[in-house]
Amino acid sequence: MSEKPKGLRLDFYRLARGGDYTLGGISARHDECVLIGTVSYLNIYAPGVKPTVSPLDKGSQVSAPSEDRPAVYLVIGRHGPNDRYIIPADQETWQPDGRWWMHGGNFADSSDSRFDALLPGGFAVRVHDRHEG
Repeated sequence: MSEKPKGLRLDFYRLARGGDYTLGGISARHDECVLIGTVSYLNIYAPGVKPTVSPLDKGSQVSAPSEDRPAVYLVIGRHGPNDRYIIPADQETWQPDGRWWMHGGNFADSSDSRFDALLPGGFAVRVHDRHEG
């Protein structure tokens, strides 16, 4: 993906008690993001392996990322095929950057049925945008 990809707009949901547990992650700094594709957990953190990224289908490529809506990926399969979570994309290469991301307490969701189709059960997903180091 060398040109700016398009995807689905998602909203970030933060903890009601306040505070930033992401250490400055994208869900603490933005209200929305754009889901531009999916990636398998099995090859995202393998040393020397470029992750296999799958763009969303053409009907779901409707919004472009921007400075206010960063691009993200949906990671599939860490704890089985139904496990899903969001990670930031590199905002220049549009690829996962390979850093180890953790859940900082926030979630992402959308009322768009195209997003629900990507999720078993249709629930909000964890945002892994906390990075230490």
